[in-house]
Amino acid sequence: MRSHSALKVRALTRGTVRVSFRAPGEGTLAARLSKRRTVLASGSHRYSRAGKGSVTLKLSRKGKRALRRARKLTATLTLAFTPPGGEATRVSGKVALRR
Repeated sequence: MRSHSALKVRALTRGTVRVSFRAPGEGTLAARLSKRRTVLASGSHRYSRAGKGSVTLKLSRKGKRALRRARKLTATLTLAFTPPGGEATRVSGKVALRR
């Protein structure tokens, strides 16, 4: 799994956040964006083989509200990649979202 610092995150105007990711093989990527205990956005993407892709996180009601109130928002992005029949590999880090 790539380091979280190499991920590209963009806040889109339609209530979604897109995260680019390079999968090491077949599996499912689950992503969650949170600030403290509040989940701001979540989503998942299934990869049929290794390669590039992106997962679109849908902003929750609280996430939309938080972005409306702040031009820039720092949150924690947690990614979990689970290969078929295997254990999930997790990585997390701080990201900055902008309107």
